[in-house]
Amino acid sequence: MKNKILGVIGVVWGVAIIINWLLTPVSGNEAYQVGKLMSVFFGIALALAGG
Repeated sequence: MKNKILGVIGVVWGVAIIINWLLTPVSGNEAYQVGKLMSVFFGIALALAGG
């Protein structure tokens, strides 16, 4: 049961990161853009691992 709950949390958190990336334009310096891109990879990993 604990694993299912943590899996759902991972999926929801990962999808929220991906939706945030799609809805907000990237502006700022290159370090910010790379950080935002890495957060998308982390969101994808969370969504896949949780599902």
